[in-house]
Amino acid sequence: MMYLTTTSTVLVAAMTLLTTAPSSSVAAASVAQGFYAEGKLNLDMTLAGNTDVIGAHLHTGSSSTNGPVAVIFCGVDPLPAMNGPCAVSNVNDIYDDRYLADWESQTVDPNVAFTSGVNNATAVANATSIADGASSSVEELGSELRACTDASTCNVYINIHTNYSYTQNPALGLARGQLQLITCPDNMDGKDGYDSTNAKCFSASVTSANTNNVPVPNLLADDAGIVTPLTGDVLVVWYDDNDSSATDEEPQASTASTAVMTLSVALIVSVTAVIGTVALILE
Repeated sequence: MMYLTTTSTVLVAAMTLLTTAPSSSVAAASVAQGFYAEGKLNLDMTLAGNTDVIGAHLHTGSSSTNGPVAVIFCGVDPLPAMNGPCAVSNVNDIYDDRYLADWESQTVDPNVAFTSGVNNATAVANATSIADGASSSVEELGSELRACTDASTCNVYINIHTNYSYTQNPALGLARGQLQLITCPDNMDGKDGYDSTNAKCFSASVTSANTNNVPVPNLLADDAGIVTPLTGDVLVVWYDDNDSSATDEEPQASTASTAVMTLSVALIVSVTAVIGTVALILE
């Protein structure tokens, strides 16, 4: 009986090791969450109010839809005044007609537009799909972003707003572009909060021509504004907490789990041998 009692204890210990072994998802935790964006602004400064950037957002919707706000990078009245003004640097306005500046957001909370009610308030009335401008959730936004392998089918776009665009078409924006998932370049280190763990990078062609291609009450001036990347082809970075792809930490976690599993199996095999020996003795 002593052998059987010892065997039971070893079996419990083995099963405990199996159920308490750290998984790779646990080892990859503590990753910064949120969205970061940056770009080079190239705006027509002959248009009144066009050098006043009053908002930058991600919206959900197809390329022909004025969809609801999903991520607020920055904004001031009359747009949702959240995450502060849209800060610019390296301003170059020495030209007669073009305003050039670098814009960079801080890493922002992905939930703000949803918990504040902005997403619902800016959704298209009676829309039944995200592509057509229906309201969504942060989880649905994530699903749409993971599917953005081709800009032509992506249902998420970045939109830059100025006072000029607001006076022309309130809240519809100056320049927009559908996102496309790309490989994050090596030189992203040093950007606000950048962490390669679970980072997904997106490019986009952001132009006022894209805005004019959407039904708008008043067409914008030709070449009213474009936004181009500052780092590689990247305009937007998203930290995806549900990313299951490998990270630098995962192989170590996987190795540890495998070692525990091997030990546990070895213990169980040994216990089985002991039980067989005891059975023979009892006979």
